[in-house]
Amino acid sequence: MQEYKHLSKLLYKVDGSREKLVKKLLKFSKAFSCDTKVRIILTLLLDGEKNVNEITKTIGKDITLVSHHLSDLKKLKIVKERRVGKMKFYSIDFENSKEIVEIIKALSDEF
Repeated sequence: MQEYKHLSKLLYKVDGSREKLVKKLLKFSKAFSCDTKVRIILTLLLDGEKNVNEITKTIGKDITLVSHHLSDLKKLKIVKERRVGKMKFYSIDFENSKEIVEIIKALSDEF
């Protein structure tokens, strides 16, 4: 239990409050809750901005499912949307998801 005290002090220094920490952990858990969301996040990180058809083709999932998960990721402010006419383009919202990007980078360094 002693090793966790150090971790909690570090996390409180970064976030300033327990409530912020809880919200960030919930955001992470929702973002990584299924393989489709993870595949969308990785696709946008690695390939940059894409429309829903391009994402669907890249990850090999149904367009309805991808659209649903993109909507979830937008609500979590992990993905942002840009409209050009009737087309919507999606990309990682780096301003609001720095921690998630850092976690992915750290995990990818292990492989």
